[in-house]
Amino acid sequence: MATATHRVKIYSVDGLFVKVRLTTIDDFIVDLDKVTKTLAFRVLISPILKSRSNAKIRRSPLATQVDIDCTLDDEFVKENAGHFIQNVTEIRRGKSYLNFSFILTDSIWGEHINPGETWETATVYDSGGGSEWAKSRMSEKYKLGRDLKEAFRIGQRKEDDPMLRKAQVDEFLIPTRSIKHYRVEAEISGENLTYQNAKLLLGRPVQLSHCEDGVYFGSLIAVTKTELIVYIEQPSGYRGLYATFYEFVTSIGEAVPVD
Repeated sequence: MATATHRVKIYSVDGLFVKVRLTTIDDFIVDLDKVTKTLAFRVLISPILKSRSNAKIRRSPLATQVDIDCTLDDEFVKENAGHFIQNVTEIRRGKSYLNFSFILTDSIWGEHINPGETWETATVYDSGGGSEWAKSRMSEKYKLGRDLKEAFRIGQRKEDDPMLRKAQVDEFLIPTRSIKHYRVEAEISGENLTYQNAKLLLGRPVQLSHCEDGVYFGSLIAVTKTELIVYIEQPSGYRGLYATFYEFVTSIGEAVPVD
């Protein structure tokens, strides 16, 4: 599995039949081993993360069956994909895009999407994306489930916010507790601290260790080939951004709630 940032475009919605294009951001190579029902279901439910501010999605039939917590629960997605998706077909793929279609079990499950709609999502896809090191080190599943509301809240990119408009993803997870309530997994350091491996953590809560400035705890909202940007929000009300170059980072890892 890998976490990658994709731009989703809905080509067509015709009853049970849906056509989609996934395009990766910043030319990150699409490396999905195969198109699966799980992948199609992830694409279908990803707009539900926006449902708090979109009345149409919030009232849609799919949103009554799948809430925000479920979209982030890997086991739920795997176990229930077949209830909503009948079949998937790969149409065409390139270096940074993948076109495929899928058939719904009932047309009502597609009422919240329309042809021409696009959005960005940082999602864990059942793929072989990223380096061999990343595939072996990234968490097999991100254990959120129903603990989401206690351990994280969902932040959103906002054009009118000088900090949040820098985000490369529409939604990202913000830790709601102090650092002691989380452990670090999938830690990247040394020669493994590369642009492609860092992108696997985009949109996730992270702990970043700087060789001079110490430890920073927040949400990785932007990654370039030279720089990492972490959004920090504290219970005291403090909000800020921390940007640093790769050469000054000792390590960066995914922050997961302590069991």
